[in-house]
Amino acid sequence: MQVNHHDYLCIRLQPRRQTCEKARQRACRYPEAAAMSALAAMNSIAEGGLSVCCSQGTMKLINCLADEFPVLQKLLGEESFAAVVARFVGTCEAASASSRLVSLFPKFLRGLGHFASIEYLADIAELEKARAKASRSPRMRSVSHYPLSSLLIRPVDTMLVDLQPLVSLIKSRFPIVTIWEANQSDDGCALDHWGPETALVARCFRGAGVWRVPAGGFAFLRALSAGATWAAAIEAANATDPRFDVRMNVMLLIDADIVVGLRDVSRH
Repeated sequence: MQVNHHDYLCIRLQPRRQTCEKARQRACRYPEAAAMSALAAMNSIAEGGLSVCCSQGTMKLINCLADEFPVLQKLLGEESFAAVVARFVGTCEAASASSRLVSLFPKFLRGLGHFASIEYLADIAELEKARAKASRSPRMRSVSHYPLSSLLIRPVDTMLVDLQPLVSLIKSRFPIVTIWEANQSDDGCALDHWGPETALVARCFRGAGVWRVPAGGFAFLRALSAGATWAAAIEAANATDPRFDVRMNVMLLIDADIVVGLRDVSRH
């Protein structure tokens, strides 16, 4: 079978020395991003560099995933990102739709090994995957801010809170929201803390929004999403994190504009 070489493009990965230098520069900008250098270098890259040849179809998928995972691409660098995606695409069926690839990509990253740098990348990918999904989801009409604020000042214990569909909670031992926010522009900025964060991702009027969840909020919001009453959700949050502050989480519900209904089960 003859191969039309015009149907293939080559990605030239930088030699390890150059790749590590770029990783060092990114680490100076974001100090804790130094953990990324292990995966950014990709131990499959030889000292003299490596050329990965991709079909034009694969290049289209690489560009598609770059659009959906812009922060991940920024952290890794375009060439290393393209190499990881090319390997990922090679493990999937040729007929896989781009939306399916977006769904599977974080799991693929997590399967590359049990290292902190890989877990870090996978968590960022989960956040961006949730954003891509939320941006395409329908948005239900939410309870407006003023009545919602009034109702949540002194909510009844038996109240149920209905949330927007496809609300995602991503819990990480890394500051994924801070990293995501820091990479929304090209302005230089350094992280002022390094610790676990939980992200809330949901559809909003501007597209898909990302919010940092306060202490205990993961258990609180997950309980509400599962149909727990207000009192039961607070109990679940207090049980998992003694720092839980219901007022901070009420502010999140209002700011994120994700409440579509309130019901008192004691009246039924």
